[in-house]
Amino acid sequence: MKNFKETNTGLNLKKWWSFFNKKNKTKTMIILMIIFGFLLFFPPAAFFILFIYFSYIFKIMHIKFLESFAEKNNMVFQKKMDHRLLKGRLFNYGHSKSAYNLIYGKYNKNPIKIFNYSYTTGSGKNSRRHHNTILEVEIEKTEFPFILLIPKVFLSNIFNRENKISLEKKYSNKFELYCEEDYEIEVLQIFTKELLDFLIEHGNKFSIEFSGNKIYFYDDLIIKKETQLNELYDVVKKVLDKSGGLLHRLHDDFDSMHKSYRK
Repeated sequence: MKNFKETNTGLNLKKWWSFFNKKNKTKTMIILMIIFGFLLFFPPAAFFILFIYFSYIFKIMHIKFLESFAEKNNMVFQKKMDHRLLKGRLFNYGHSKSAYNLIYGKYNKNPIKIFNYSYTTGSGKNSRRHHNTILEVEIEKTEFPFILLIPKVFLSNIFNRENKISLEKKYSNKFELYCEEDYEIEVLQIFTKELLDFLIEHGNKFSIEFSGNKIYFYDDLIIKKETQLNELYDVVKKVLDKSGGLLHRLHDDFDSMHKSYRK
């Protein structure tokens, strides 16, 4: 059973009431008085105002949660970022794109960014808004080919997939692995059995894409709980610990292969 004190904002109920009462007491009283007045004469407007106000409160609380996470991990938080600087294939999909709530810093000298990303597919009545939490790792010198490890439950219709790599049944039941043609051997050096075993146990809901000198870890929701954000960050740290040295050493191999295969 879910702990009653835990909310979708990553803050417990006691902290929520503390925030609500101390920082927004006057504003809340005014809003409640307006809502009460509307309830007597026009109930739909009252519920609309209530929805807008509490949406605002939860947005502020979510930002506080992210600021707290950034501080605990020696990182920095900022509300806005430019989605046009992102390299992964996900960012070429859909329209009305927005990247926001950025946390950035470093892990083992590798620049790290954690952010929320939203985009829309379709139009009119058939439009749908998609929301993700994404962690980006920059490997300074290595220019990777397109590589995608994708769990079978996530993003199956978004990426243009090519050149599927055969995996043992143990792994193919959980993941599909793709890469540019001719890079299969090097990709399997990254996704060793040891790493795939770890991802089956701890990271089987995250997609991992290599694009340029960036690695993207995708989750298909806006993370609002500290346990979930810690889970994502811990998986990324473990992946870097297990393969980080190799990712840098592959710089020369990939550089020469790009020159040969991308003519």
